[in-house]
Amino acid sequence: MFVSGSDRQCPKCDSILNEQTDGSIVTVDIAHHGERVYEAIAKLDDLIAMAKSDVIARLRLVVGSGTIKNEVCAHLSTCVFRGEIIRFEPDPLNDGVVLVDVRKL
Repeated sequence: MFVSGSDRQCPKCDSILNEQTDGSIVTVDIAHHGERVYEAIAKLDDLIAMAKSDVIARLRLVVGSGTIKNEVCAHLSTCVFRGEIIRFEPDPLNDGVVLVDVRKL
């Protein structure tokens, strides 16, 4: 069955599409609750460790567009170098979000 990108509910079961997940992608805001850079990095490290021990394959990190985003991206570059994550990239649809592949989907 084809579901267009503009549909908000499943035409078959009326479930809200944005609430459906298999748990392989997790979205977490690490920058909008008064975090300092070191706190956001600590949250990131905890999330990566949790994802590696769970079914999570991708993290969708809400990082904003300021200093925290820059520092998180620098830290993620180090994580790629160390082999802790596969890769990361900015979300093409939201500049304040970074997508992190922890394992292959």
